[in-house]
Amino acid sequence: LIGTTTRYTFLPGFNFQNGYTYDAASNRTSLTAPDGSTNTYNYDTLNRLATLTNSLTGQFGFGYDALSRRTQLTRPNGINTNYSYDSVSRLLSVLHQAGSTTLDGASYGYDFAGNRTSKTNYLNGITEGYTSGNSSHRAFVLVRTQYSGRACTLRRTCFLLVSGGRGFPLLVPSSSPGVDRRFNHKRW
Repeated sequence: LIGTTTRYTFLPGFNFQNGYTYDAASNRTSLTAPDGSTNTYNYDTLNRLATLTNSLTGQFGFGYDALSRRTQLTRPNGINTNYSYDSVSRLLSVLHQAGSTTLDGASYGYDFAGNRTSKTNYLNGITEGYTSGNSSHRAFVLVRTQYSGRACTLRRTCFLLVSGGRGFPLLVPSSSPGVDRRFNHKRW
C-alpha cells in the first residue's frame, strides 16, 4: 500500500469509487470520495492524526498528551473540545467551547475500581452520582443534585436493580421528594 493509490468500485454503472493513498508508515494520507471531495490526513512524528482537512468543510486538528490520549479537537466552525484524564487514563472532563463560551461539557468522578461515580454537567451544574452493588445483583443509585449558590434547588434519587446482570430492570423511586415514576420492564 505504500505510496500507492487504492480504488474500490461497487455497483457497476454507478460512480461510488473511493480512492485512498498511504504514506511509508501505512497511514492513510488521502481519501477521494465519489463526489470528488477529498480528505487529506497529516500525522505527527508519533504517527498520530494531527490534522484532517476536508475539501468541503475545512480542517480539523487533534492534540495529544505524552501518553497519546487525545486532549484537543479543533473544528473548522470554531468549536473546540478539550479532554482531560487522570493518572490511569480515565476521562475526567470534556469541554466544548466556541472561543471562551462554554457550549457543553462535563466532569467525571470514579471509585478505586474504576467505576464512574459522578458526572457534573458544566452548563446546568447538575451532578449525578452513581453507586453500584456486587457483580451478581447490580444496584445503581442515581442522585441528581443542582445548587444555586449554597442552596440545593433540585435533588432526585432513583434506583435501578438489574438482577443477575441481565434479569428484570426495575426503576424504583425512593421516598425522596421529586421522585415520581416507577417502571417495570420485561426480562431482556
